[in-house]
Amino acid sequence: MPREEDGASADALTDFGYERVPRGVKKERVREGFDSVAPRYDLMNDVMSLGLHRLWKRFAIAHSGLRAGQRALDVAAGSGDLSIGLARRVGATGQVIVTDINARMLAAGRDRLLDAGIAGNVAYVQADAEALPFAANSFHRIIMVDAFHHLLDQSTAAQELWRTLKPGGIIVIEEPDIRTFIVKLVALAEKVILMRSRFLSPTRIVKMFSQQESRTQVVREGFNAWIVIEKSSEAV
Repeated sequence: MPREEDGASADALTDFGYERVPRGVKKERVREGFDSVAPRYDLMNDVMSLGLHRLWKRFAIAHSGLRAGQRALDVAAGSGDLSIGLARRVGATGQVIVTDINARMLAAGRDRLLDAGIAGNVAYVQADAEALPFAANSFHRIIMVDAFHHLLDQSTAAQELWRTLKPGGIIVIEEPDIRTFIVKLVALAEKVILMRSRFLSPTRIVKMFSQQESRTQVVREGFNAWIVIEKSSEAV
């Protein structure tokens, strides 16, 4: 049975666990699923990654080269721990926009940043990565950690990340590497618990940006990969 194609209509069927459902229904079910796990999302990440997800986020910030005074976008920010590091890096003269499609996750992230004393250089926007509500060339850095595989239309999301990135800017996408055995097990587990997950190899993610004026790099560490895409300063 064929899998869904990126860019298909909302009525087209796609996998949801062991069912085939319309794409629009799938997105709503996953939103509901993240609503239910929002209060314990960090605990789930700790268990599934053995606590390594915090290190992955520090790596993502380091690979981005984010500097003080810049404007950064945290896509699918979840509980906000990456956003804390971004906000500290940009400082008082920069700004971090924290986004998540799920309102409860976004609220949990906001509370976490406030508890960490982060305010003034952060804004919160409920947004779908496949339809970002920002103007073109808005951000110096865009970072997405452990979330690309949850997207329904990954090609459209890649186009949106590219559109909103400034010329000379950098996108960092951190993803579990589906070619490794442990990630294959994680992918199976996420299917069993009815999470929308479509893991792509780093090579396939890079190809989504290959037609653009970009320079790409893949950094592998353990069972994860960091895809770093730099937009040419001459890109339009």
